[in-house]
Amino acid sequence: MRKAATTNNRRDIEIANASAATAASTRLPSTVSGYERIRVVGKGSFGSAILYRRKADDSLVVIKEINMHELSTAERQLSLNEVSLLSSMDHPHIISYYDSFEEDGILMIEMEYADGG
Repeated sequence: MRKAATTNNRRDIEIANASAATAASTRLPSTVSGYERIRVVGKGSFGSAILYRRKADDSLVVIKEINMHELSTAERQLSLNEVSLLSSMDHPHIISYYDSFEEDGILMIEMEYADGG
């Protein structure tokens, strides 16, 4: 019985070390091509919402950054469902969806910036 517990502990440590190495190698990018990062405006369970200035037209946008490497299969599907839902919505009282793209395993969801919330 003791040997099995030791083997399980060793396996848990190996898994934890592998997870830490993966997390370290999949940090969120400090820059996004074509955008100037300004500040974090929010954080959620899947990622962060960052205020950016779009260089092409100098407009302020929020990009929700979701590290897909750190999510389970179900959570990745929820994130992709969010993109699909946001892209189908068009209402004056709902934040506008502009675009989504992926950079280095990070799902970027570009949305309208609403100053003050």
